[in-house]
Amino acid sequence: MRKFLFTCFFLVSCQSINHDEVPSNSVSNNVMPRTIHDETKYPPPYHRVNPRYPNDAISNKIEGFVVLGFDVDIYGGVKNITVKESVPNSIFDEAAIVAFQQWKFARLIVDGEPKVQRNLQVRLEFKL
Repeated sequence: MRKFLFTCFFLVSCQSINHDEVPSNSVSNNVMPRTIHDETKYPPPYHRVNPRYPNDAISNKIEGFVVLGFDVDIYGGVKNITVKESVPNSIFDEAAIVAFQQWKFARLIVDGEPKVQRNLQVRLEFKL
């Protein structure tokens, strides 16, 4: 049931864009992240901030992704963010970290006590 609820929440929170409505010469500075961690253990985010697409990457038509490692504290805040993988190297790291620091996650409660969730990962994709 928990996996089903998370999947529903995740699907509802993802937004799709009808490319027919976007002029071909415009570029969105927002990207929608995708998770790559096991849904059964991944805390659902309830507040997301999409990264800004770096201007240099827009100008040079560069796409890529960043995999971030992180912990969620007992209040649902993101802590200990590290870049686990970045393609192309370092271009999107700062934008990904700045946005991801603002995310908020559901707290993990075990036996009535909030618990820190460690060693989680998220993949943020940057596509034009």
